Amino acid sequence: MNTLAIGPHFERPAFPKLKDEHQVDVPDTEKVVRNFRKIYDWKAYSPEGLRIMESYWDTFVRSAFVPLLPAPMQRDRQRHRGINLGTFNGTYQKAWVRNGYAMYGVEIADVIDELHEYGLEGERASFFDLSSLADGEFDFGVLDRAICTKGFYSTYDRSHDPDPSANERPETVESLFESIFRIIRPGGALIGVLYNWYTGSVVSQLARHGALKLWPTYTGCLGFRVVKDDAGTSVPSIVEEPMTESACFRRFYPVEAGVAALFLPTNEVIVRGHETTCEFAPTSAHWSVLSK
Repeated sequence: MNTLAIGPHFERPAFPKLKDEHQVDVPDTEKVVRNFRKIYDWKAYSPEGLRIMESYWDTFVRSAFVPLLPAPMQRDRQRHRGINLGTFNGTYQKAWVRNGYAMYGVEIADVIDELHEYGLEGERASFFDLSSLADGEFDFGVLDRAICTKGFYSTYDRSHDPDPSANERPETVESLFESIFRIIRPGGALIGVLYNWYTGSVVSQLARHGALKLWPTYTGCLGFRVVKDDAGTSVPSIVEEPMTESACFRRFYPVEAGVAALFLPTNEVIVRGHETTCEFAPTSAHWSVLSK
């Protein structure tokens, strides 16, 4: 079994400064809710605004996401094909293409015509049913903003559901990752970001599928990479590894000095012996212990 690895701090580039004339009003429709997706909706910008945003999206992929890939995939870009999971109308998918990768996209929202208009390949599909795609079809997958809402975790993470039959329901975190990893080849990778509401169960489900590495962020999220294999990764828990001075390094950060700490792999806050899920945004000072 693989040992959990925790990398250096994961940073995102600063969002560009836009003028009013750089943005275009793209209203919600009965089919598509667009307002909260504006920062990754290429239809929401004028030609000049789109030029600025495409530069930002390119930088984001190059500086934040590509380094999460295994080293061979970073070097030999034209040899590796990826899938953008939750691509919307293709902004980040096209940034991957401009960074040298062949990419395919899947999206549940009814915007695939816009994806094709943007010059990209993809289809409308649910992560829970990727049956149109072959086993091991992709070298890597990217899973980011599709799991960025609290609703995603509260809906599909049934690990703390009082109903014992919860995990027998068809759509769970477990079935989600089973579906996704099926289309990634052995030795391939799934990379992405877990947002503030993730739990230890979510991390453990990722760890079942291969060698897991986590990168902390300033916002309480975790960058992650799983290199697919049959061995899986052993994820320490707060029970197995209680908070000690030696364990603090790259494992905990202080929420309030002497009062609480967040255990990275499980996203649980220890407050005077009590455990709870993290739902706050830490500052850069909180991560100082991780940068030593």
